[in-house]
Amino acid sequence: MSLSKWFRLFWSTLWVGAAAGLVTGALIALFDGGFKGLAPIEIGYNLLMMLFAGMTFSILSQMFFFAYMIVNYVARGLFRKRNTWVLVQLFFILTVPFEIYFFVWEASLPAYLLFAGVLIAASLVTAWLKVRATNRSAWVPTVFFMLVFTLVETAIALQVNLTQAVVLMTVPLVVCNAWQIMQLHKLLGKTEAEPAAA
Repeated sequence: MSLSKWFRLFWSTLWVGAAAGLVTGALIALFDGGFKGLAPIEIGYNLLMMLFAGMTFSILSQMFFFAYMIVNYVARGLFRKRNTWVLVQLFFILTVPFEIYFFVWEASLPAYLLFAGVLIAASLVTAWLKVRATNRSAWVPTVFFMLVFTLVETAIALQVNLTQAVVLMTVPLVVCNAWQIMQLHKLLGKTEAEPAAA
């Protein structure tokens, strides 16, 4: 990937995260009555902070996406047989959600099932779109990145045990992760051949 392509991905992901953070934060505030009794300038300040929060989460997403690219590159060299790396990813897909629940999650089981269910659904939808845009080999890597890496990214918010914080952090991360994984094959120019990292 050239430097210009990387800059394009960086800035587009930054603004996608900003928009996701702004919309998510505004909706949370509206439903919780967070804007009641505030002056217009105070509402504007809160919206600006939500925008900046989305940008921050987008940078976190990009850091983990870069880590994913490195892990994927190293694993492809380490595991000569392609099926071995696929099985390793499947192992993490099946185990990490349970590890997050037992070691990180602080709320009730039903709340976690709802959270994990939404995240799994988002991962499967993104993987389906990725497969349509590239080929079937992209299915497992996309679910692996969308599910496992997003769970790790949101670990801090999950420990806070505050629904608003979890939602405000998770939505921009999911949107940014999906945006990056869907842009990757376009930037690399790989659609018919097996994607380099997804």
